[in-house]
Amino acid sequence: MTENDENDKKMRRSNPKKLKLITFTGAAGLLGLAVSFAIFAFNSHKQKSKKKGLPGCDTVCVNLSAKEILDLADEIISNSTRVHDAVALVPLNKLSYENVVLPLAELEARQLPLIQCCVIPKMLSPHDNVRKASAEAEVKIDAHLLSCRKREDVYRVIRIYAAKGESISPEAKRYLQCLVRDFEHNGLHLTATKREEVDRLRNEIDELSLRYVQNLNEDSSCLFFNEAELAGLPLEFLQSLDKTQNNEFKLTLESNHVAAILELCKIAKTRNTVAMAYGKRCGDANIPVLQKLVQSRHRLARLLGYAHFADYALDRRMSKTSTRVIRFLEDISSNLTDLASRELSFLKDLKRKEEGELPFGVEDLLFYIKRVEELQFDLDFGDIRQYFPISLVLPGIFKICQDLFGIKIEEVTEIDVWYYDVRAFAVFDSGSGKLLGYFYLDMFSREGKFNQSCVVALQNNALFSNGACQIPVALLIAQLAKDGGEAVPLGFSEVVNLFHEFGHVVQHICNRASFARFSGLRVDPDFREIPSQLLENWQVLREFHLEVNIRISPSHLWMKSAKHSNVGDIPSLHSSRFKSLFDQKIYSDDDVDFHQLIRSLHPKVMLGLPVVEGTNPASCFPRAVIGSEATCYSRLWSEVYAADIFASQFGDGHPNLYNGLQFRDKVLAPGGGKEAMELLTSFLGREPSTEAYIESRSKYSTIHEIIIIIIPKKPPLVNLSAQMEVSMSLNALTRLPLKNTGRLEEFGLARHSLFTSRTPCLERAQRRKALVVEAKGKKGMAARQYQRTPPPMPKIEDDGNPRFVIFIRMANVYLWYPLSIIAGGTTAKIMVAAKDNLLGKYIYKDTIARNIAAVIYRDEKEIQKTAIKQHRVLRTATEFRYGYKLVENGNMRAALSTSDVIELPTQDQLKTVFDKVKDFFGDAKESFGKISSLNPGTDEETEGSPDEKAKVQG
Repeated sequence: MTENDENDKKMRRSNPKKLKLITFTGAAGLLGLAVSFAIFAFNSHKQKSKKKGLPGCDTVCVNLSAKEILDLADEIISNSTRVHDAVALVPLNKLSYENVVLPLAELEARQLPLIQCCVIPKMLSPHDNVRKASAEAEVKIDAHLLSCRKREDVYRVIRIYAAKGESISPEAKRYLQCLVRDFEHNGLHLTATKREEVDRLRNEIDELSLRYVQNLNEDSSCLFFNEAELAGLPLEFLQSLDKTQNNEFKLTLESNHVAAILELCKIAKTRNTVAMAYGKRCGDANIPVLQKLVQSRHRLARLLGYAHFADYALDRRMSKTSTRVIRFLEDISSNLTDLASRELSFLKDLKRKEEGELPFGVEDLLFYIKRVEELQFDLDFGDIRQYFPISLVLPGIFKICQDLFGIKIEEVTEIDVWYYDVRAFAVFDSGSGKLLGYFYLDMFSREGKFNQSCVVALQNNALFSNGACQIPVALLIAQLAKDGGEAVPLGFSEVVNLFHEFGHVVQHICNRASFARFSGLRVDPDFREIPSQLLENWQVLREFHLEVNIRISPSHLWMKSAKHSNVGDIPSLHSSRFKSLFDQKIYSDDDVDFHQLIRSLHPKVMLGLPVVEGTNPASCFPRAVIGSEATCYSRLWSEVYAADIFASQFGDGHPNLYNGLQFRDKVLAPGGGKEAMELLTSFLGREPSTEAYIESRSKYSTIHEIIIIIIPKKPPLVNLSAQMEVSMSLNALTRLPLKNTGRLEEFGLARHSLFTSRTPCLERAQRRKALVVEAKGKKGMAARQYQRTPPPMPKIEDDGNPRFVIFIRMANVYLWYPLSIIAGGTTAKIMVAAKDNLLGKYIYKDTIARNIAAVIYRDEKEIQKTAIKQHRVLRTATEFRYGYKLVENGNMRAALSTSDVIELPTQDQLKTVFDKVKDFFGDAKESFGKISSLNPGTDEETEGSPDEKAKVQG
């Protein structure tokens, strides 16, 4: 996601939904009164304005008037103050979870949607007065929230309660730890003198950060060049520049001007001059500022109990320590150094051929990477826009997400929105039909609208003490263009960005954490980008995180390189690593000499390339100052671990529903309620590694094959849907040699794996020669699970006896696979009926499990044979474990979900009490005598497509 400070600020806020009043006593009673008053006032605003929002989401409304926004902000602050006052007044001998933690947790969950109602209009409203009121409300609310986190009386109560060590749920315990940490990061655990120093340092850090950025923003340096010195720049770019009386072009040092020169200008001296001027910006002013800023951050961290600022910044992240981050960066770099050196040699040779013996510098990287692309392909991304109207891209993205995560997306109409072209959608679980959440799409640019693409949480999932649950609501903001009121088709980068952002929507909707603090996008920042990075693997015209080269040939062939030239991409990765390492070093070491650090670090990381003479990158590196200080590595971190997830669980490139549901249940659903590393380890069966990322970069670093999809230059509208679905599939199998010129000798027939269920559309497309593809192999296209009707779920006769789904897994990999159904008898029915009783639930979990285990071990060999037929991945196993889930209310899909599987005792454990089990239940054969397959298909079918079985069962 394109992160910026304002968007990140929005994402750090939780958000709530359905509001049902709860009866409390004491502090919680004040909470109920306060929130009731706020909701009554809010709903009165809606009734007066006759606003119609999302069904069941009473608190989500972002089209309030300016007066309503300011009134609601005052009410939020007033009610929040009441709740905090009530918590502070709880007698110390009567502290409990219900009167200390619960009031604050439920206040946070219920009030944050109201806060978003106040602050979101600043980003979206078409009315100036509303945006102004929203900005004013945001300042007031932010100041209040900060003051709440500095209340010593509230902190005292929370700290004393936490010290009691009362038994609460793991997620509640995690929330309590976060509350304590919030206060202690503001120094409330320190003496009064040290607390004053913390406040002083924070103010100083804010002032220094602002000064550093302002120096860069106010820099007015410029350069002047004649037309010959700007050879290679497009005419449109030159026409956009101011000219002097001497007919010289005035070039500013804004990033867009500099990027154009470094990428397109053919004159090496010009590139060097621009790079040097850009790297010297604010050197005299910003280096002293950065030195003092780093020192202040170190002092702050040490006051708060950390060795240095990097450990303070990483404390709540997957990486945890600066040492681990540096080891991560060096592992990637060392494994790719040889490849990067070869690619850099290729670029140097190309420069030598074109410009003679001029030395190759970092300022030449962008130009010669671009030059390689020009030599290999004729690139014209403008020509492919016609194939990607938003009306086809959006349904394509929805379809992939639906097939991957087991969700269904339906548009919600006849509701009020803040602008006429905003759309809303409901998301359902495709198995149970349960509503999971909503999202808004605000897709098109307009005056006064926030100018970045991002996803904002309007309301987070939360579970209240009375059993009420509020569902998540997200907002995707994009910046697509319109021409005369009509949406302009999307360019390549826009498709990439939209796909990525929608990954955050899925992440937000699927998060089922009980606390708003851990819901939505409020997860570990190192983890936040992983789901979107993973989803990019199914993205239009993108594979393995590599840019795609495209051209429209004279015969109107649309060509995509899948494993294409990545020359220069590895050196660029080293550039990113250099910045991340510099960022880590200055925030983990004392008294760093920036100039010396860069001089030693740059050649080592950048394959021997020195820093541009006379420059000091430390003077113009704002990411290390504000927004990503000590965390510049995070984007690469998420990309690496997303590559591991994709390679190990979705390596064939198809939206595997079974593994997708596993990812949804084990990774997305817990959200921030568990450690991010714990989530990934649970899903993968091991800790994530860098191997898949390194292999993908190494394997696909040279030009050796392409994929072609034949599409007319101006495709008939009737076939656009079929064409779009084909383009969404990324598993084309064509392998055609390329000459050094990048031209094809002959095209031949493309072999492609189609991703569609619209056979009539495809047949029409083929007849009209809109698409020429052929699937080959044992079963051809029919072998794909998406081309066939899934086998029906096994029928369960309703005889009143309980059924259990049996699961199997490898002993050393904690990943369950559904296997069979086992039917219980009369005794089992009695035990299941008693399971909700306080005593019965313990008997149920123990004795039912042992009885099922007795049946499984009786026929274990046959069960293992069936398991290997259904799940080929189990072939390598030497030892198995078994588990079960009750089929409740006949809902087989819910029972097939691999979350909350109850593991059965091993055979050795079972033997110790087998006689007691037999005496209590009778012979296992009588109680659990019938085992039936989950899949009614034949053995031959199961053998032929084991992966399909797993997908269908998921």
